Amino acid sequence: QPEPEPEPELSEGVPPPRTVLAWLQSVKLEACYASLAELGYDEDVDMIIDEEEEEVPAMVAAVEATEGIKRPTVNKFKRELKKLRGGA
Repeated sequence: QPEPEPEPELSEGVPPPRTVLAWLQSVKLEACYASLAELGYDEDVDMIIDEEEEEVPAMVAAVEATEGIKRPTVNKFKRELKKLRGGA
């Protein structure tokens, strides 16, 4: 019987890296992904967490400009972005 695969070791208290898409899916906002990816936020969610505060309006504007995205979705994106960035 083969040995079970060892769990990858994670540093204490450090959450595993998540992709931008995984974060958006976890808050049901995957419709916003394409517009964020166009701005270059398409890999690790840390790109969004560590971004300068002055870049936040550009992210929101990109989501607002996405075809088919309605105002409530934009507002939810703003709330989730704030939570993600530690401003909850």
